Amino acid sequence: MNTATLGALKQVREAKTIVLGKLSDTTVSREGKHILGEILINLQEQENTLINFTLQEMVDKVNATNASLKNLIQQMEDTSLHLSAISNTIKKISGVLATLTEITTKALNAGLLG
Repeated sequence: MNTATLGALKQVREAKTIVLGKLSDTTVSREGKHILGEILINLQEQENTLINFTLQEMVDKVNATNASLKNLIQQMEDTSLHLSAISNTIKKISGVLATLTEITTKALNAGLLG
């Protein structure tokens, strides 16, 4: 596992901790908790991908689940301003994952990884 992957994994795990904390917040609406639950599932998939897949498989799967994560971010923003802080954290993770896949794809195409 390379340094970029380890960094992304750390941020995904930190985001999961934040989401879990928000799920126990009694001020979050039922709809908000549903979206947070979906985000938690998505983050778990991202974490599993970062740990278990070959580099090309990782790039493909992270790209697919990151697209889903962006959709969930939009739903969260549409649902409540109360979740805007966590939305910003999840956006940051999404950006990190997008950067990771871009770097890995370029390194694979250049024959630097494999």
